[in-house]
Amino acid sequence: MTCLSTDFVDSITEIGAEAWNNLTGTDNPFMRYEFLAALEATGCTTRETGWQPSHVVVKAAPSGQLVAVVPLYEKTNSSGEYVFDWSWAHAYHQHGFKYYPKFVTSAPFTPSVGERFFIAEDHGIAEAQSAAGEEGNAIGNAIGKNGVAENSNTIESGSVAENGKAVESDGVDKSSTIAQIMRLVRDAVQERAERIGASSWHILFPTEKEHELLSGLDLMPRDACQFHWHNRDYKDFDDFLAAMSSRKRKNIRKE
Repeated sequence: MTCLSTDFVDSITEIGAEAWNNLTGTDNPFMRYEFLAALEATGCTTRETGWQPSHVVVKAAPSGQLVAVVPLYEKTNSSGEYVFDWSWAHAYHQHGFKYYPKFVTSAPFTPSVGERFFIAEDHGIAEAQSAAGEEGNAIGNAIGKNGVAENSNTIESGSVAENGKAVESDGVDKSSTIAQIMRLVRDAVQERAERIGASSWHILFPTEKEHELLSGLDLMPRDACQFHWHNRDYKDFDDFLAAMSSRKRKNIRKE
């Protein structure tokens, strides 16, 4: 039987480069330890800038093995997210509620799609059952229906689930395990949100697979539109302009 516990750290340095990168990999530069640690070291992600690190760690007991990490920031503004929720903050204010602080899981200052939940391949945990059991499901449903939530996508929670504190397992399918660990993280963040008075949790620009799993946890999706530029093997800027109509070429050159 394996038990999992969750905790929060206020600096990525408490996790360390090797441990973090072993889980996240190094293919996505915006989730690498080096990038996120540099943001902290240069004062970009601090309480003063509205980006207080509060990263989630999941460990196995009694070994203390690091099973999962999730980047998390306690935000006191909506700057640097590239998801514009100023109208939500205004609506909260109009009705006498506080929108900040809120929690955000994202690559700071970077509207780039990528993984947000990093779970060890060899965690050795199968179908996990939260110690909260069915109560966790009921609370999750209530949050999805009554909270202002989104999974972006993004998720937000207006109420709290009992922190699953432990997950026990005996062996089962990997995708189900991942979903259960994500549920454990969700419950821990929701408990912390209620404790500090945070209005919501936004998971920005996750992968499609994570989006589906989060939606399966009764979290409300928020869809948005992004425009991406693709280099079609253009040799130079003139080659790029040659693919356009003369009117568009003229306008770009004028600009």
